[in-house]
Amino acid sequence: MGESEYRMFNGKRGQSIILDLFTALFVFLIVFIAIILLFNFYSNRLRDEIFRGELRDKAFMLGEIILSTGKPVDWTASNVEIIGLTTHDRHITQARFNELKDNIAYADAKDLFGLGGFDFYLRLLEIDGEIIGEYGNDIDLRGKEVVSLRRIVFYEGQAARLDVRVWRAPIIG
Repeated sequence: MGESEYRMFNGKRGQSIILDLFTALFVFLIVFIAIILLFNFYSNRLRDEIFRGELRDKAFMLGEIILSTGKPVDWTASNVEIIGLTTHDRHITQARFNELKDNIAYADAKDLFGLGGFDFYLRLLEIDGEIIGEYGNDIDLRGKEVVSLRRIVFYEGQAARLDVRVWRAPIIG
């Protein structure tokens, strides 16, 4: 093999190495971008699921607290530690519901319910849908992720429905 043939062979081999290098870099970049996109997708899904779980937990906690007798059992707005509306198993009285509505500020109720960072709305209805009373932040919830609970209760001896809604409060600041 002559010198000119040797140079021609080495030049093509050098071009082949460069082509292999660029091919490997291209494949690496494609795989790297795919991993980043998948990581971002699944981390967003995980964050959303954690958020929804926290929202569900707060809603169920609020529902359980509301359907308790509260603390002290004969609480008033001046001595309440835990706001419970029932006198016994799911029996809500008008006096307790009115005490909550008329004498406890919404911000104070949020603190007593342990709902820092969340807003809530309660609505007590007769079974046929007629509203008995409402309490909480009644805002337009379109576009917000809301957890709603519906509980069958007794109100003044009649079957009624308690609707509880919880959502994340807007961050002000």
